[in-house]
Amino acid sequence: MDRDYTEFRRLNMCKGLDPEKMNKSYKLFYDEFNNVRKFRVKDGRFNVDPLMHFVLGGLCGNVHDVEFEELKSLLDLNATVQEIKSHNIYDGDFLSALNSNRVTKYLELVNSKCWLFHFSSINLFYYSIVDIVDSLDYPVEYTFHLKNALYDVMSSNLPFSLDVFIKYSYPNIPTIKINNFINDVVSLVDMYINDGHYADIFFMLRCVLICAKDSSELTFVQNEEEGQLIKSLAEFYIQEIYMFKNAIITFDEEKQVLEYINGISILVDGNCQSNYSFVDSKDSIMIQLSDVFVGLVGRYLDFIMQHINDIDYQIKRFNECQRKNFTLLNKILNNSQLENNAFINQFTSINEHNALLRQLFLVGQKS
Repeated sequence: MDRDYTEFRRLNMCKGLDPEKMNKSYKLFYDEFNNVRKFRVKDGRFNVDPLMHFVLGGLCGNVHDVEFEELKSLLDLNATVQEIKSHNIYDGDFLSALNSNRVTKYLELVNSKCWLFHFSSINLFYYSIVDIVDSLDYPVEYTFHLKNALYDVMSSNLPFSLDVFIKYSYPNIPTIKINNFINDVVSLVDMYINDGHYADIFFMLRCVLICAKDSSELTFVQNEEEGQLIKSLAEFYIQEIYMFKNAIITFDEEKQVLEYINGISILVDGNCQSNYSFVDSKDSIMIQLSDVFVGLVGRYLDFIMQHINDIDYQIKRFNECQRKNFTLLNKILNNSQLENNAFINQFTSINEHNALLRQLFLVGQKS
């Protein structure tokens, strides 16, 4: 089955991407972090942590003549290790990972080889609720602010949000229940309407929601399968293929995604994309090293989400090893973004995205 992604690519290019760089022949390697495959409401609960980040990304660069045994020695790994995985380099949360001397060796290796990082991340809950805003009528310049506000209020009260999803068969809201659905969401917004920092945008969100109470449809949250918040992650792999249409893309083998993609033809500008392959990570050192990165950046995004209001305070408490690794990580991420701003692609709230960009500026650019 043919699927033409030319228009999708064109629309994404309008978001400030550099056409020349997007057409370059990068060598991109991918692994994934928190590969949940599906996100849904089942048996009265979320099947996974709703605030989890799925990350698809890895290294960008030429494959250097690095022998596996040499890497193991360089990263101070046990001689019995058969494949380099993130758990060989670090464990625990972001702070624990930053405290690993092996992380230092890994980041110094990436930096010395002039490799870059690239990733797309999806905040599962954010991605699942923004269709509510997209179904409303509002000034387009406030799109991300309204989505951010809705995410703030709904993620801050997950039990309430879960009840709403179940009560209204989200994302398959019956037309006769639109009014009640809007009323329930508005009642949640009202809890935050007096927030001193964001009162104006919460008030706007409330007004936009109320205007939709008598709507005959909420386009993007109706006529979908009840409880299926994210049916498949395959489209995120496909996006990498059509956005980096001239790149040589190597994914870690993911059988469900491979079967899905093998069943379609990905068309861009009239051409069928054949610029990708799926390989067993055991056969690719670059994918193994990509696994280390996506686990690290996934923990970084979790850290930002958890400490969105006190990041600077947390950073001041870093020890010497943590500070060194944090600086080096942000330096490489910043260099990657300078090469191509599509190398950091987040489906998350603007607060979380801006918090990451702020660290790249404060730490990465000045290191």
